[in-house]
Amino acid sequence: MVTVDGPIADYLAELARQLKCSRDARSDVVDEIEDHLRESAEHACASGLSAAAAERRAVADLGRPALVAGRRTGQSVAARLLLPIGLAVALVGLAGVLGGVQSLAPEQARPGLMSGRAEKWQPPDSSPGR
Repeated sequence: MVTVDGPIADYLAELARQLKCSRDARSDVVDEIEDHLRESAEHACASGLSAAAAERRAVADLGRPALVAGRRTGQSVAARLLLPIGLAVALVGLAGVLGGVQSLAPEQARPGLMSGRAEKWQPPDSSPGR
């Protein structure tokens, strides 16, 4: 059986202090890490370790709270940056598509190409004086 107090609770408290994000995001990260730690400790208990030893192993395997907090904060920063960048790329692409469609409008077409009156093609004058 995994204990309620102990290494996991201490780890989660330190992790919450280290996280640099909104309260909601902090709560989500701590809940996710707690689930992971408790599951890992339960597996260790099932393999014969005591509850306290299983929690210590789970915490040790995960790594220092400061490192985990840094990785999690880095992910949220990257996510916050990727959304505006992705939106800007999509808008630029849309503008390019719309510009390409607009350039195909008949009123802007070159005479003879789409105007209905075909012009005969003539080769350029290749006389030596020109």
